[in-house]
Amino acid sequence: MLQMIQEKEKKEKRFWVRKIYTERLQKGEFHLLVQDLRLHDQEYFFKYFRMSPTTYEELLSFVAPIIVKQRTTMRDPMSPSERLAVTLRFLVTGDAQCTIAASYRISASTINRIISETCAAIWTSLKERNFLHVPSEKQEWKTIAKEFENMWNFPHAIGAIDGKHIVMQAPHNGGSEYFNYKKTHSIVLLAVCNAKYEFTMVDIGDSGRQSDGSVFNNCSLGYAIENNKLNIPDPEYIGNSEKVLPYVLVADDAFGLKRHMMKPYPNQNILLDQKIFNYRLSRARRVIENTFGIATTRFQKMFLKIKIHR
Repeated sequence: MLQMIQEKEKKEKRFWVRKIYTERLQKGEFHLLVQDLRLHDQEYFFKYFRMSPTTYEELLSFVAPIIVKQRTTMRDPMSPSERLAVTLRFLVTGDAQCTIAASYRISASTINRIISETCAAIWTSLKERNFLHVPSEKQEWKTIAKEFENMWNFPHAIGAIDGKHIVMQAPHNGGSEYFNYKKTHSIVLLAVCNAKYEFTMVDIGDSGRQSDGSVFNNCSLGYAIENNKLNIPDPEYIGNSEKVLPYVLVADDAFGLKRHMMKPYPNQNILLDQKIFNYRLSRARRVIENTFGIATTRFQKMFLKIKIHR
């Protein structure tokens, strides 16, 4: 009798799979809309995925060997292309995973797993192919400095540096570790870019409680710069000047003044030539702000709250 009562108390499974999920191949967004866009409307395909079909196929060739699944006796596996499409749509729109699940006729739990696996595969494959290239030769740094001088009128700048807070849900038992000055929980994306809005170095994952300067002092990027691990050129003359000055990163007030870090003068009671210096430094430093803006416009998920499991 007791066993019968316990069996009734168990939560019964109502069905093996929802009806809408069984119609994925016939009515899912990937098998209808995405395929039509790939063949007939490349302009809208770009708006949908924020990349051209050619770039999509190239990215797919990188990640497909990592995310491909073996066929089982229970069901056919989802193709790598569909997995990539789901992930890109999530990153581009910032929609809730349940919304993506309804559009693609895939369960929300499967969507969550696909996004996690595919993002890891994208990062691994692009890193292996040096898409984020850190300059390692002195001539490479000098080329970046020349571009800053020509485009933004600031000599000896080897990059613009800044941090961006990526808002997230508060981690379990995280306390105030990730609580930042904007009254949200976040992790910090610390990045350096060149004069052409291209990231050259990044450090990801420090807690939002810390300032950009503290993140720089404690991260591997800061250690590499301060200990001359990046082969930064030796100080040289600037133009016709008789002063020998080092190559520097341009930053805002959140960073400390260092040998390879240049920040503006305080804005109180400064001289005219100091104001001119601040203006020229600001022109060069805003490149990193624009680079973050380009990234967040293309991938809306960077604007929105994300959930990070720790």
